[in-house]
Amino acid sequence: MKLFKQVLICLLIMCLLFASGPVSAQNAKDSMEYLRNLSLGFFEDDLMMTVAITLLVLAGIMGIIMIPVLILQDTSELIVEASGVVKDLQGNGIPGVEIIISRDYDGRQFKTTTRADGSWIVSFEVDRKRWDQQIKKEETNLTMWRNKEGWAFTNVYNEGKWVESTYIWKLEHEGSYTVSGRVMDDLGKGIPDVVLTFSGGYGSITTGPDGQWSKSGLSGTVNITPYQEGLAIWPSVLQVTGPGTTNNFEGSFLPAQFNVKASGVIRDDSGKGIADVHIVITREYDGFQFNTISKPDGSWEIWFEVERELWEKRRAEGKNNLTMLPQKDGWVFNCIFNEVQWLGDIFVWTLEHIGK
Repeated sequence: MKLFKQVLICLLIMCLLFASGPVSAQNAKDSMEYLRNLSLGFFEDDLMMTVAITLLVLAGIMGIIMIPVLILQDTSELIVEASGVVKDLQGNGIPGVEIIISRDYDGRQFKTTTRADGSWIVSFEVDRKRWDQQIKKEETNLTMWRNKEGWAFTNVYNEGKWVESTYIWKLEHEGSYTVSGRVMDDLGKGIPDVVLTFSGGYGSITTGPDGQWSKSGLSGTVNITPYQEGLAIWPSVLQVTGPGTTNNFEGSFLPAQFNVKASGVIRDDSGKGIADVHIVITREYDGFQFNTISKPDGSWEIWFEVERELWEKRRAEGKNNLTMLPQKDGWVFNCIFNEVQWLGDIFVWTLEHIGK
């Protein structure tokens, strides 16, 4: 009977407390006084014990309610959106760059690849409690890597901010590529001390003892021009647009004299060969001229020798070694193709002209 009375009083007190909302000490005292008067002293002896039990029960209920709330709050997930763009030094997007975002508190990684315009985006969740702990320790929460063979990347912009419940991390990067290769003779032996000049203001480098060379920090389209006195190198100009490790040149040492083959074809604007065009080739270092006449199909060919020392001197000065003049009464000729290459110790000059 005593236990029943205590439980009954507990229930009455809890009903009053919950019904009245936040309870002050005076309200609680007034409620207990009201219950004692209402019971006409029936519960007087057991009132203090009952109040204590009631408070313990309330504390237990509140604890049961608050513990999961606190747990959920500490371990709740937050959304992170990481995005950015990777471009070369000329502002062109670099596709195919692997982006790796590491969630530092547990090392888990999230990956993507840049699109054709160099853009990328990754979304994932983070643990709020662990995230906040790293902030308090002034540690990083996210780490990023960028990978593409032959490329090096520099961070040029980094911003992180909260937008409601999402942490937005934006980054921009610039990428530059590396090219390498070798200059070899016709037997595959490396040629040292060949100077390679890079267009676009990227300077020059020199091949090593084994003919190897490498150049970093390039962007966009770059022309590579090799040079060494007394050496004929093919190709005479190499164009690169991205990273590579097999950009090779082949060089042949010029004898005191070497042969030149100049040849080509002359056609009208309908593609028909023009015969009997007078071809004049001038060896510029001495002014000596070589002549021939185009055949019925418009083709022509001249062979002659040049002195290596004189040839190289004009080349070093940036001057022409050969000039050509096609002549035929009533015709005007425009060069539409001009290519030079070394084949062993032979300098081959190939031209095509359109006549009108």
